[in-house]
Parts: sequence; C-alpha cells; structure tokens
Amino acid sequence: MKASLALTLLPLIAATPTPSKREPESAPGLGDLAKNAGLEYFGTAIDNVVLNNTQYTNIAFNRSEFKKWMHIEPARNVFNYTLGDQVMVPAKSAGQIRRCHTFVWHSPIARLVNEAFEEDGSYRKDVWLDTIGPEYIEHAFRWARQYTNPGTKLYYNDYGIERVNNKSLAVQKMVKDFIARGVPIDGVGLQAHFTVGRAPTYDEVRNSQALFSSLGLDTALTELDVRIALPANATTEAIQAEVYANATRACVDEKKCVGVTVWDFWDPVSLGTVGIPWEWRRVSLEGEFRAQAGIL
Repeated sequence: MKASLALTLLPLIAATPTPSKREPESAPGLGDLAKNAGLEYFGTAIDNVVLNNTQYTNIAFNRSEFKKWMHIEPARNVFNYTLGDQVMVPAKSAGQIRRCHTFVWHSPIARLVNEAFEEDGSYRKDVWLDTIGPEYIEHAFRWARQYTNPGTKLYYNDYGIERVNNKSLAVQKMVKDFIARGVPIDGVGLQAHFTVGRAPTYDEVRNSQALFSSLGLDTALTELDVRIALPANATTEAIQAEVYANATRACVDEKKCVGVTVWDFWDPVSLGTVGIPWEWRRVSLEGEFRAQAGIL
C-alpha cells in the first residue's frame, strides 16, 4: 500500500482581540483518498455537452463517448479529434491519467477492445466478427502496441464479467491464449454497471478479478455505476451506497486493481438517463448537483 502525507500550511495569526476568520479547509478528493489506499486513481467519465457548466467542470476534468470511432472518423479517412482534445489537452496539462474509450466496439461502429463476448461466452456477432473473424481482437491489440506511445496500457473491457461465469471465463481463456502467444495486453477492465438488488457481492468481484490477476494482468473498474429504481427510499439508498463501497473495496484489496472510474458523476448525463424518463438513478450527484444520500 502506498502511503502519502498531506501537509497543510496555515497562515500565522497575529494576536488580536478578535480572532481572524479562517477559510474552511477543503476535504481531500476521491482521487487523493484512492491514492492513499494504494490505487493509482479514482476517476470519472465526463461529457463534452456540459463542459461549459462550471458546476460540472469544477468537480471533475475519462471522456465517455467522444474518443469513440463515430466521432473521431465520422467519414472514411476524415479524422476529427476536436471533441477528444477538449478533454485530453487540459487533462494532460494537469498531469492526470487518461483512459481512452474505445478503439474497437460493436456499437456504435466505431480499453482497447470493448464487449466482444456474449453472455454465454461466445463471440459477439458484429461487423468485426463477420468481416474479419475472431482474430480481429488480436489484430487490434498488436496494432495498438505498434502505434501508441511507449507506456500506454492496453485493456480488454467488458460488462457482466464481475462474477465468475461463462463470459468472464471466456475472456480469461482469450487473454491466457494472448499471453502464451505474445499478443500484447496489459489488463482487463470490469465495467461494473450494477443495479440495486442484482449487484455482485464483494467476494464475487474479487473472485472475478483473480481470473485475470492470476495471469499477471492488471484489472480496473472502468464504468462503475449503481442503478436504483425511483422513487428511492432509505433502504434502497443504503443498499446502493453499500454496492459502491463493496466494489471500490474489492479494487483496493486486489493488488493488481489499479483504479476505479465512475460512469460520470451527474445523473442527467450518465449512461442510461440521457433522453429517457428518469425511472432510475445511477451515480453520485442528482440533477441540481446535490449529493445523493448514502453515496457522498
């Protein structure tokens, strides 16, 4: 576990009949707390559509959608990095870790490769599989290693693999084969889209992580959110908070888990709430930037 010491320098206060007012000290952020616990980061997906909202940008600065193929190459051989650069440039200047999402995905056409397996462990039928065959995944990792900067970490990313099941075992089989044949891969991302009442337990997440950490790979929780049906009550809110805590604790306790990314932190732009009735609530801040009970 990494240890760090935060020093706060307080101004000297001259002796006066009336004590001077002192500005309230800010609490450590989730990123600071994560590093103190041994993780490399605690991050968030963010959305360009609200980058002009200072309440939003004051809280966080992972791009959730605009590093995807449909935005970077909207037409063949026509490239536009503007939306991604709006996030990547200031994040790089601030020395922050950036997670680019995603290089190969079944939807929308365009973690390096995202969601390549069905729930039963078979390959997902999509344009990549139909056109190239299952070797498209290997090609993606080899090309990414060839053309990215040294030190870039390459992840396979998927949902529904937070338990040991047919899907997570299929992913383990694939990455074990990659390692044996020298296909470059550094880690596996567990998306961690959960729902109150159906979320995996702490032990189930740990057992799933072990499928990959036992091979020497890093893991990460890459899209953590916990859906809660509305109207919520004290009981369901407490369960939601417990699911968040157990997932984060599972990462902290796994030596090869490098960090946690929440799938945005504001419900109006979180995946699953944009453009649909608010029957669910997912993340830590409500529409008016109020912390949801039990989470923050």
